Amino acid sequence: MPIGISRWGHPGSLETPLAILWAAKTLYPERFTDVDIKAETKNFYKKFFDYELSEEMTEKILSGKNMRKPKKRK
Repeated sequence: MPIGISRWGHPGSLETPLAILWAAKTLYPERFTDVDIKAETKNFYKKFFDYELSEEMTEKILSGKNMRKPKKRK
């Protein structure tokens, strides 16, 4: 699951609209060939957060890897 400002689709996530597109594209790629999730993500961040995502950051968000701080151990 992608992770941006929060986990996409997590209750209260601002990125839930992107999560729906991502899930549709992931589960039914043949039905959503017209959806470019990278472009949709970049457009969403620009429109709603006034932030230009780099290609590298877009890839990180979509992969969900290394986007959360590790928990501190006591």
